[in-house]
Amino acid sequence: MANKLGMNAAAYYAASSTSAPTDASGMTLLDNITDVTCNFDKAEADITTRGNSGWRAKVTTVREATVDFEMIWDTEDAGFAAVRNAWLNDTTLAMAFLSEVSSSSTSEGIVGDFSVKTFTKSESLEDAQKVSVSLVLTRFGAWYEGGS
Repeated sequence: MANKLGMNAAAYYAASSTSAPTDASGMTLLDNITDVTCNFDKAEADITTRGNSGWRAKVTTVREATVDFEMIWDTEDAGFAAVRNAWLNDTTLAMAFLSEVSSSSTSEGIVGDFSVKTFTKSESLEDAQKVSVSLVLTRFGAWYEGGS
């Protein structure tokens, strides 16, 4: 098994289209970001019955995805402007969050349309001004696997 370093992961963005994207083609690399956390979760339904010997039983149902990251506050950076404008204008961005650049045959990750839920600016005394961003998936495109 090959280890993948976080610094080699890749995020891409584009203006949202009429159909959810299925890969990063036509998207621009979003390189003004630092730590990224992709949160994948499932809702659950209770299927407990009296015949389950006093144990609660559950099954998973629909999936959801949120993505959190930080960006340097740089109003001249096109990626920063795209994220900020999506937040200001309540629009979505087509995005891909991949384990490495999209051209790699071993790259994988989520691709779809995302809304900017949180856009929080921080002004630490000894650090660059940054913005913490939280995205929510609004339309699933694909779970991209390089070369597929």
